[in-house]
Amino acid sequence: MRILALLFVCSLFFGCDPYYKLQYCVKNQTTDTVYVKYMNFPDSLVVILPDSSKILKTFRGIGYAKDRYKTNEFKEWFKENSILVKKTKEKEIKKISDCEWKYEGKRIIGNGVLYVKK
Repeated sequence: MRILALLFVCSLFFGCDPYYKLQYCVKNQTTDTVYVKYMNFPDSLVVILPDSSKILKTFRGIGYAKDRYKTNEFKEWFKENSILVKKTKEKEIKKISDCEWKYEGKRIIGNGVLYVKK
């Protein structure tokens, strides 16, 4: 009976979803400095230097990071509530339209990376 109880408890542990960590970040692949501004937050300017990245949001929970990424919840919020701009060498500010979200990592630990392209 003890062995059956132990097997039952072990099957519960293996059947549960893992604890995931998903980070959304912006990776600047340009030679210009990129700025992220959240529209409803006045002091929310994030500076991303050339060839660097910055974490915007981290999600943790039970399940799989890749499944959470596929829901597009944060990507849609980011698209509707933020402005992504760069200051060029001519001291001009341009809104960035050439960027793409990609998932990197494993099923449990992953990164949703917004690549700002050259």
